[in-house]
Amino acid sequence: HAFAAIGLRVATSLNKAVALTTVVRCKFGSASVIQWDNPAFDKEISSLVRVTDFSCTAASNLSSNFEGDDGAERRAESKEPDGLRVVESRDCLVYHSEAAQCTASLEVLNSGLRELTAAGWSFGLVQACRQSRIEHRYGRSGSAHWVFPELASGARRWLSDSDGTHFPFYGRYSVAGAARGQRLPRQRILLSLLDSFHPTVSWRLTCAKDSLCEIIRQQSFRIWLVATPHSPRQILELQQKQQQQQQQQPTDFRVLTDSRGSVCAADWQFEMLAKFDCARPVGRRLVSVRRSVTAGPADSREDEAANLPLQAVTGVTCNDAQQLVWRAASKISATDVLLIPARRPGDSGRTEDSRSGG
Repeated sequence: HAFAAIGLRVATSLNKAVALTTVVRCKFGSASVIQWDNPAFDKEISSLVRVTDFSCTAASNLSSNFEGDDGAERRAESKEPDGLRVVESRDCLVYHSEAAQCTASLEVLNSGLRELTAAGWSFGLVQACRQSRIEHRYGRSGSAHWVFPELASGARRWLSDSDGTHFPFYGRYSVAGAARGQRLPRQRILLSLLDSFHPTVSWRLTCAKDSLCEIIRQQSFRIWLVATPHSPRQILELQQKQQQQQQQQPTDFRVLTDSRGSVCAADWQFEMLAKFDCARPVGRRLVSVRRSVTAGPADSREDEAANLPLQAVTGVTCNDAQQLVWRAASKISATDVLLIPARRPGDSGRTEDSRSGG
């Protein structure tokens, strides 16, 4: 999965959580958001930490265009046009591309040191996907699509993009802290999230007569900086309880605001169109590629920016929900063919995936 950088993890007691928070679940269309109706909680957060920085930008060298040049000298198995690395082998290719990075800086106030040491909090970055199109075209035969059925059908508006190591946070290092009763190692909490793609794509599929000619990728994500009065272990216990009872039990999350009062939520979108010519030798098949990313603050007027959507912290993750389907170009064969099903708990890796490690 994508790499996420360092942070701090803070623990807390469930008794304190119950005393400080009141959760109101409000419906907006087909989604729910976690709203807080307890001014004392907001006062508590502001007395513990201050958000000094929150930003989301495109990864370096991301926006680029590349046109192949048959006369240029290239490595036999890879091309690197402006940050995109494509490694070609006999049976497949792997493309590596950074997408977006999000950084957050929180200052632990002197008045909050004792409180965090005695009880603790968890601070972290939550990312969720709300739109996805990943299509691999095989000439006139048709296309293979990595799809999220619940997003495609409208059953969900959001899917958690956690890698599962510290669900619902993005990854191992995007949540920060010290255990209950331990002193904080420093008064500044630094969180960073770097999302990147490095999937494997086959040149040919058994269901297609033609070879790979295009890769189309269009995805939209939102990132929130949140605080919760639960330790990571308690969050895991709540998640396991949720799975056992087969119902959604929200953990208490609060989207933070920075020193200017702006909501710490950001949107980013990634688009890529890569074209290939499999008549060429391996190592020279990439013909052209266009990539772009847009990143910036989320619209604070949206309820799902200022308040964390329940779906972003519950249910299946993107890596587990995705499945690969074949859609023939012929109208005679209009039915989707399932090539790789969604992952079940306990499954290991896959031979081809839309995200590495997923």
